[in-house]
Amino acid sequence: MDRNQLPKTMKVGVVIVTHQSESTIDPVVEALQKQTVAAAEIFIIDSGSSNTAYVKKFNRKGVIELCLMPNIGFSAANNLGFASLGKEIDCVLFLNPDLILPIDFLEKAISWLNNHPKVGALTPKLLGFDFKTNEPTGLIDSAGIKGSWYGRWYDRGQGKKTHEYDREEYVDALCGACMFCRKEALLSVEISPGQVFDENFFCYKEDIDLSLRLEKKGWKLMFVPSLIAYHGRGWKGRKNTSHLLRLMSAENELKLHLKQKNPIKIFYSWLKVWGVKVFDL
Repeated sequence: MDRNQLPKTMKVGVVIVTHQSESTIDPVVEALQKQTVAAAEIFIIDSGSSNTAYVKKFNRKGVIELCLMPNIGFSAANNLGFASLGKEIDCVLFLNPDLILPIDFLEKAISWLNNHPKVGALTPKLLGFDFKTNEPTGLIDSAGIKGSWYGRWYDRGQGKKTHEYDREEYVDALCGACMFCRKEALLSVEISPGQVFDENFFCYKEDIDLSLRLEKKGWKLMFVPSLIAYHGRGWKGRKNTSHLLRLMSAENELKLHLKQKNPIKIFYSWLKVWGVKVFDL
């Protein structure tokens, strides 16, 4: 499809990967079902939850399709959802199971992307959300992802007040908690049919890897602050994250930089992996 010949009505497919997500998934699905413009398809891929009763209740409810899998990882599960979407889908929303959308999110996202044909994917302003109190935190969770010259990747604006980061701008990468993507852009970076995320990244940094491949194909990545969403982030800082997950994150960052073949970033990531393994940083 010519990027300048976009459909007037873009159909959206939503992919949600769950894993032990019982405490957060209900309001996420409820918000999706209240959208002013409905998603054409919603796929929930459960990856290895110990008790799947909480997701089984969504099966065949409205446009929701459910797939129960062993713990195949975040990337593989998202790929399974993507590959299951119908051919008529124009946009794909990869959504975390702790991400709540305002009721007009899909309507606004479709309109924005339809008017910006060179943008392959966008991320909204993600605001923090506390599922224990069922209230926003009043702080920014992510305004897109920034990469430093030496190899550190971080969520822009995290912990800042919600009125900050109010300008549309290109970003280095998109936060995987809420990625609204043009399907054409995703198809242009397929590793193999139906595989848009690199499954070598079991979880962590797969969103950055996909973002970099989209950019390499000439697609723009945009932070759009007029779009907001509420994220109850699972990663609660290094001190509250297990050694195994911290090591996986560091090793995936090293994989990312090995693919880029940037010696400075490779050295930085190697030091981080070594620090986690030896000093439990």
